[in-house]
Amino acid sequence: MKTHPNEYIQLLSSLPRMPAALTDEFHPVTTLTLERRLRLLSEADSLRMERIRKLLFWHRLAKTVQRQSVVAQAKRIFMTESDSRVRALIRYRLEVRTLVAASVAKQRNRPLDGDWTPSGLQTYIQRHWKSENFGLSQRFPWLQRVTELLAAGHTQMLETFLMQLCWSHLRRYPNSQQFDFAEVVVYVLQWDLISRWQQHDSEQAKQRFTALLGPVNAQLQALDNLSQKKEWQDEIQTALGE
Repeated sequence: MKTHPNEYIQLLSSLPRMPAALTDEFHPVTTLTLERRLRLLSEADSLRMERIRKLLFWHRLAKTVQRQSVVAQAKRIFMTESDSRVRALIRYRLEVRTLVAASVAKQRNRPLDGDWTPSGLQTYIQRHWKSENFGLSQRFPWLQRVTELLAAGHTQMLETFLMQLCWSHLRRYPNSQQFDFAEVVVYVLQWDLISRWQQHDSEQAKQRFTALLGPVNAQLQALDNLSQKKEWQDEIQTALGE
C-alpha cells in the first residue's frame, strides 16, 4: 500500500512540534507513542525508516569504527535510498561519525586500516592523515573544536558538542513544506537526539551529585569507623573485666 501525502500530514500533525534547541523542558512522546504513529507509514516506508534508525540513532554514533559488514550495509542503504533529501541526511551523519572516528584514532596515534567507514571521506582522510584536521577545516569548521576537546580529554563536553551540532543541522534542514517522508525522518532523528540529550543530562547530573556527596560520604564513613572502634574498645574492656 502506497503512503499518500495525507498520511504524512496525519503522522506529523499528531506529534508535538520540536523545540528550537535541545532542552530538558520539552517532553518528547514516549517510544510506544512514536511507534504507534509510525504505523501510519506504508510497509515500504516502514522498512526504510527502520534501516535509517538502525544506522543513525545516536547510541550508534559512539561506534565510530564499524565492522565491515555494518559498513557494507550502510553503503547499501545510502545507494538504494531514492529520496535525495534523505540521502543528504544520511551523508551528513556519516561524515560526522567518520571525522570523529578519524580524529580519535589520530589523537591516539592509531592509523585506521581497511574499510572502516561507509563515508566517501575515507580515501581523502587517509591521503591527508598528517595534515591538520586532515585538511578539512574549511569544509567542516566544527572539526577544530572536536580536535581541541579530544586533546583536552573532555569526552563529555565532546558528546554535548556533537549532539548540539547534529541538532543544529536538523533544524537548518530545508523544509519542503510537502509533508513527505524526509520530514518524517527529520522528526524521528530529532526525537532520538532530544531523548538522548535528556538521558545524557540526567547521567551528568547523577555524576555531579555523586561528586558533591563524596566528602559527605567520607565523613559519614569516618564517623561509622569511629563508632565501630568505640564499640570494639567497649567489648575489649568488658572482656578484660575493666
